[in-house]
Amino acid sequence: MGDLSVSGTTTSSWLNTLVFTKMWEELANDGEWWNHDWTVKVDPDAVFFPRRLQANLASRTPFGGVRMAGLDSGIGSEPLYAGNCDRTWHGGPARLKLFGSIEIFSRNAIGSYKAFGKSCLEKLPWKGWGEDYFMQSCMNMLGAKAFNGTSLLADERCHASPCSDTTKVTFHAFKTIPEWFSCWGTSKSIEEWKEKQEQEVEERQRQQEEEEEEEEQQHSGGTLVVMKK
Repeated sequence: MGDLSVSGTTTSSWLNTLVFTKMWEELANDGEWWNHDWTVKVDPDAVFFPRRLQANLASRTPFGGVRMAGLDSGIGSEPLYAGNCDRTWHGGPARLKLFGSIEIFSRNAIGSYKAFGKSCLEKLPWKGWGEDYFMQSCMNMLGAKAFNGTSLLADERCHASPCSDTTKVTFHAFKTIPEWFSCWGTSKSIEEWKEKQEQEVEERQRQQEEEEEEEEQQHSGGTLVVMKK
């Protein structure tokens, strides 16, 4: 198990690495992850909007997430995970970190973990780590690349953002049920309002284009009549 007394302890919270390695082992052995481009782990006190994440990951997903005949978007793809915090502490260097409120891994990142994850437990000094720092260190050891996912997360431990910010995929942390639903409701209602506004703009543009096309056709028709004379 973890040990808060060891040198290099990275958290004052739960040393939950071993518990989560059991979870990841079960997930890897289940095999369902292979049917999906991405695997996402979310804390229960995080408000999560999966559709927003799907839109954000589309550009990083081979073929845009569309399955193509005879092609598998997992083969040959680089193992990736999201570094979702770039805050610095105590004057340390700025670098991408993995915060456990939301963890995002590509198919081949999970595949690498399934094949070689046990070596991380054997070689890394994980007993003073939280599970998110362990997964970050393990992914780095296995050659997975961190992409910049700092815009996806609003976390008071890194960079906070109000629930009204619909560019965020996840908001953390909300420890009570009323707080959780309040954040979800605020973000969802603003998202729906923005979507309605966009639809109205698109509808006005469509109507304007139709009116201009009709006017052009009428003008052309009038010219043809004159030319016939």
